[in-house]
Amino acid sequence: MSGQLPSPAAGAEAAGERAPRRVPRRRQPAPAPPPPAQIRLPDLRLLIEDAQAPEQEVYTVVDRSTGEVISRFLREEMKKRADNGLYAAGDGVNVTA
Repeated sequence: MSGQLPSPAAGAEAAGERAPRRVPRRRQPAPAPPPPAQIRLPDLRLLIEDAQAPEQEVYTVVDRSTGEVISRFLREEMKKRADNGLYAAGDGVNVTA
């Protein structure tokens, strides 16, 4: 003997029996990915804080659902943006009834 043990299949074949057949395991299908999270569009509100001088007014954009301040500009800055074509009335504000 060579020191190796015979396989059970070799013993079955030698005895005239059929070797046990290996049945492949069926792989389980991968679970479906969770549905993508719905994208929540921000509900923005423009607040204009009154000041004694018009150039000191502060324009603040706030997310109404979270209260988060999105941006804040002095009126002077908004005027510069409008003059440079970087801002037009209603840009960046989602006004829905």
